[in-house]
Amino acid sequence: MLRSEVIQAALNLFTDSRYLEIGVDQGITFHQVKASYKVAVDPRFCFDTEQARLERPDCRYYEITSDQFFQNHATQHPAFDVIFLDGLHTFEQTLRDLFNAIAYLRSDGIVIIDDIRPVSYSSSLRDEAAALVVKRHLPQESDGAWMGDVYRLLFSSNRFCRRSATPPFRRIEAINCYYGNNNVKTLGVPIARLNRSRVLSYVIFSRFKNATRSNPSPR
Repeated sequence: MLRSEVIQAALNLFTDSRYLEIGVDQGITFHQVKASYKVAVDPRFCFDTEQARLERPDCRYYEITSDQFFQNHATQHPAFDVIFLDGLHTFEQTLRDLFNAIAYLRSDGIVIIDDIRPVSYSSSLRDEAAALVVKRHLPQESDGAWMGDVYRLLFSSNRFCRRSATPPFRRIEAINCYYGNNNVKTLGVPIARLNRSRVLSYVIFSRFKNATRSNPSPR
């Protein structure tokens, strides 16, 4: 199961779907998925956005931080059906992105969070430079993965939702998918009380959770 397949499965639950991606980098996942209305946000795109605008008139590109987008530009767009969060890999920023995303999500919309579970000790360090130092000294951690401390969101949010009388979602479900050289990474999907993310959970977990794929899924 590829990352883009998880996102596309969510988008396919909607008619004339609207998609927002936070943290786009090279734009591979963003341009792979199909939606009627697409918005990309990244402080530094690693592709030619002017060319992309010409080739993809259905896409909007914002070369700013996610905080700037939600504060100054999100209200210019209709509510989104699916929002994919793959921004700065820190707990605090991802938490802020999550609650900002919920504010601009349809009531039955779906949020998907990348890098919810690290694949090694070094990949779990919140500082990328420190993670690279550890990788240089530990041969068994020579992969290039860096998820940061986004994993803290999984535990803190689930605990918060159990204790809150009116939580914004019930829990965050984990979904494994593939990227790079057949490496496994984990996405998180907040499951609301009554919305399509419950349907997505059945679609994803029944059809894909234990699937194996050899295709790479670059970002």
